[in-house]
Amino acid sequence: MKERKAKDAEEAIRREEQKKAAEGMLKKQQEAKVAEEAAKRQKKIKAAAEMAKKKKEAKAAAAAKQEEEIMRFFQAQQQQEQQEQLDPLDEALLGERNEVPGPLPTANPFASQRMMEEARRDRWMFAWQGGVDRNERRRKRDPNTNCHQIESWRNLTHDDVHLGIATVWNTITSQPNGRQFAFNDAEQYHMVRGSFVDAQGRREKCMAAVNGPNDLLIPMVMDGYNQSPPNSAGFPPGQDPNNDKERPPPVDQDNPEGDKGAVGHTVFVVAQRVVEDPVRGDQIRAIVMDSRPGAESNQRIKDNIGKTIRRIGWLGMDKNGRQVENRDSPPELVDVQIPQVPHQISENSCGIHAILHAWAYMLGLPALDSNTRLNGQPYSPEEESRFINDALRMINLALAGHMDLHTIQAFFNYYGFCQLQDPDDKSVVQPETTFTTTMNGKILMEIMEERRAIAQPTASEPTESRFPECDIMKLKDEVKVVNYSGAVHLLESADGDVDMAINLGLNKN
Repeated sequence: MKERKAKDAEEAIRREEQKKAAEGMLKKQQEAKVAEEAAKRQKKIKAAAEMAKKKKEAKAAAAAKQEEEIMRFFQAQQQQEQQEQLDPLDEALLGERNEVPGPLPTANPFASQRMMEEARRDRWMFAWQGGVDRNERRRKRDPNTNCHQIESWRNLTHDDVHLGIATVWNTITSQPNGRQFAFNDAEQYHMVRGSFVDAQGRREKCMAAVNGPNDLLIPMVMDGYNQSPPNSAGFPPGQDPNNDKERPPPVDQDNPEGDKGAVGHTVFVVAQRVVEDPVRGDQIRAIVMDSRPGAESNQRIKDNIGKTIRRIGWLGMDKNGRQVENRDSPPELVDVQIPQVPHQISENSCGIHAILHAWAYMLGLPALDSNTRLNGQPYSPEEESRFINDALRMINLALAGHMDLHTIQAFFNYYGFCQLQDPDDKSVVQPETTFTTTMNGKILMEIMEERRAIAQPTASEPTESRFPECDIMKLKDEVKVVNYSGAVHLLESADGDVDMAINLGLNKN
């Protein structure tokens, strides 16, 4: 009996040992399997990294090869130009110099001029790069989130273009003895296009543009889009994206659904009064700066300009937007000029070009009179990409209040967006200490209200309004209008009916 019990105990111990051995073996197998899977994953990660590295190297090599080919093309073209411009006397000197009598001729004037231009452009390049880096450091030290910013150069909205122009407009016109230009806020330009009506279905009247009757700046937004391509802009052979006879409407690859706030095409227009005639109507000349000729018909652009100058409240006004001269007849558009300006190459970049054309005009930079930058010389797609991204970079810094006028001027000269200026000519060089105005929609509205503000007339100051003073005071009390001009605007919208003006004001509030 005892022997059997001992035998059973030994058997139980043996089974327990076998069980533990089996569990240990299973655990080792599981650990080995986990280690093997981890090694496989690591191997896959390493292989993927190697593949990504090879693709990156291949892409870099392809880009370097393309850049080398473009540089070779430019060098060949430059050599050809130099050969064409070589003085015949210089060619004789290259052959038998001793047979040419008299003193040696002077250096080729064309080559000397080209070298001088290249030296000037290099100086503007350093001024641009140093200025934009300096301003970006200023923004990092003083970040400003209370400003409008443009996310992409593609499909700028009306507000993007308008505020981009406004930041430099306010800077220049606010300077002592600064150049003056008439301008208005975006809402008033919307009203010009007939998009605002009152409860009775009548078109609301615009608040007058400020700084009248100086040259009027118009960001002209065209809703439609014509598929006609612009003229070629000087790309090397085989690299011009504009050489197709017909092209589909532009599509943003990063945003194929489109931007609800985007517009069809934007041009920059300057309206100038050439003849003042309050009785028969002032005569107006318009200068249209279109970066994509053919995107809209000239007749439609002309119609939009005529509608704008008739409705914007520009002529017969003082700098505060107050009417000081009666106009018996509306202004007449008698001349429309469409000068040569640099064409856009990047799709949907008309908004950026409209801002740049406005800045160049306000700064008084000499116009290029060419449909390409760099005075008609061809430029590569890489250079165009750098230009358009640097432009967006500069505009966003300006909107944040961290861009000086000298750096803006350096950008235009370096990229050949205007005639090359002499950086040593103090009469044309913009100051480095004048910075742009921080800008967003609310700030621009406040600037416009401040410039339109008209002090309430006193007993010694006769009113210039055609409405009774009692109606204006009643309107201010009922609607709580903040200033005198706001009350006058409501009365104008209601054709002098004070009760209707009160309802309009209360509905707006």
